[in-house]
Amino acid sequence: LRSFLRPFGYVDTLQENDYKLRFPYFTMALFNERKNYTNLTAQRCPFPNSVMDRDFIKISFEYDQRKIEIFNTHTESCKNGDKERKWQFHALLDLIVNSENMAVVAGDLNLRDSEAKKEKLINEVRDAWAECHGKFDLTHKYTWDTVSNHNLNIKSKIRMRMDRVYLNKKVRGKVHEFSLLGKEKMLEGYYPS
Repeated sequence: LRSFLRPFGYVDTLQENDYKLRFPYFTMALFNERKNYTNLTAQRCPFPNSVMDRDFIKISFEYDQRKIEIFNTHTESCKNGDKERKWQFHALLDLIVNSENMAVVAGDLNLRDSEAKKEKLINEVRDAWAECHGKFDLTHKYTWDTVSNHNLNIKSKIRMRMDRVYLNKKVRGKVHEFSLLGKEKMLEGYYPS
């Protein structure tokens, strides 16, 4: 992967020992080296009680003389992972709410809308999708949609917003776009995800 992305100016945040410790499951973030950010650091943080080896990457950098933190994650999945997933979500929101810097949580949170609504800190953060599309725009809502994506041949109709982006209130300005890539089939006849 590195040899393919490097000519395009991208670097990943994984360290060599991350591949050994986390393989075959790991979270990854890519950054374009050609952008004007400085002091890029990345730290992998496993969720201590995860039974699915879930973790997050804390990425810190400076851009235009502002310190920014991004927490990239993939939280516990499935119905039976709900207790751990809710704990992981709360822990991530707590990190960005209490950060001194602009901070963002992004990733496949596997979060149900009902779980998000019950989270104590949900009113302390901004939901990028809701800011762009409003809570009732179903055209852009579903990031797991077995009605339109047939890769897994799941018979039941499942439509959920699993992938989410939350910002702390230190992030100024309006969110201009929240869209999904990969909603069209590739040449091989499959969707990318």
